[in-house]
Amino acid sequence: MPMKATCQLSDSPDEESYSRDGDKENEVNATQPGRKSKWKGGTAGRGKGLSNKRQKVNQSAENPESPPIFTFKTAKTSFRKRKQLKLEKLQEEDEKNKKRIEDLIAYFKNLDEQKLELA
Repeated sequence: MPMKATCQLSDSPDEESYSRDGDKENEVNATQPGRKSKWKGGTAGRGKGLSNKRQKVNQSAENPESPPIFTFKTAKTSFRKRKQLKLEKLQEEDEKNKKRIEDLIAYFKNLDEQKLELA
């Protein structure tokens, strides 16, 4: 079998690839929308939808009169509800226990008084 001839590159730079601008052509290509790699979360397959959202976010961030983008909500989650209910039950049990103790103290005082009267 004969060996295939390999393609050899010339050592001299082409006139087209060498320009006075340097790497400006690469910078222009890099800044064009929709040119990102799909592995880095680019716009491959999504069209212009993502870039429109980015512009809206940037515009709202620049406008000082607009509210902040991220707002912390204090909505009641199920965890918070359970925690609140648990605290309420504990407080109710404490109140019941205090009342029981007071009732028992009063009961034993009455018994002591009755024993003293009988003795």
